Amino acid sequence: MNSKATILTNIIILAAGLLLCYVHGRDNIPHTIVLVTGLTLVIPALINMFLLFRHRSNERHLPTSAMKIAGWISSVAAIGLGALMVIAPGIFTPVLVYIFGGMMIVASVMLLYLLTVALKQYGLPGWLYIGPILVLIAGVVMVCVGQPRFTDSMVTLITGISMIVFSLSWFTTGFLSSRAHPHQIESSTPENR
Repeated sequence: MNSKATILTNIIILAAGLLLCYVHGRDNIPHTIVLVTGLTLVIPALINMFLLFRHRSNERHLPTSAMKIAGWISSVAAIGLGALMVIAPGIFTPVLVYIFGGMMIVASVMLLYLLTVALKQYGLPGWLYIGPILVLIAGVVMVCVGQPRFTDSMVTLITGISMIVFSLSWFTTGFLSSRAHPHQIESSTPENR
């Protein structure tokens, strides 16, 4: 994903997280939760596909062919899963806690990997790991504890907070990375010895 798609995706994730926190105490919300999650998957995937279609070879950051293939595969998968969640939310409501927990685990591991690369390349502060680690812990707890211990309201609130933390962590990392300069590797010229 390029920076425009990343920013739009994180705005959508942030908005969905805020919406889930807002509706968490309402009655009979599982269908609404699944619908919001489905749209959260479909909209960024469509944006990503659109940007992959219109990608120009003269842009500053050229994705590798592996990145393009991964982008297409993840976009098609997200559209398929998201559309199914929008069309038939009843399929997902009994296993909602596991779906959200799994999504949190995958998203936080991805962000931890990207953070590790950014920390090495740009020398970013280590405290940036806090957000993704919290999301990872929440995801693992949700998957391990599962239903019926977690009520729909608890799942909604935990997921909403995790989406907000994830989005803000990504925004913070992106902002700090854009302001930093890659580490300069010292050469072994006589004046550097």
